[in-house]
Amino acid sequence: MGDPLNPDTTNLALYATRWITHFCAPTFVFLSGLSAWLQSQRKTKKELSLFLITRGLWLIVVDLLIMSFAFTADIHYSFFVLEHSGLLAQAWSFLD
Repeated sequence: MGDPLNPDTTNLALYATRWITHFCAPTFVFLSGLSAWLQSQRKTKKELSLFLITRGLWLIVVDLLIMSFAFTADIHYSFFVLEHSGLLAQAWSFLD
């Protein structure tokens, strides 16, 4: 089996699932921005800042603990996985 994104070396199901995942991260970023904008319509600036900081910190915790465990299955957390972390980038954008 070759590259899943090369239609000449893979089957249709694998190609389609790999291709559609490229829309997940941009959609997540768009929806989180939309959510922040919608929250800004209902909350004061101070409430919105607290909300976004809290959301960003939760995403960092999720990325460091849950995603690291999912990739390593190490219950002692001897190291954290931070590579290819769109979730961590999204979290830092909330803290900016």
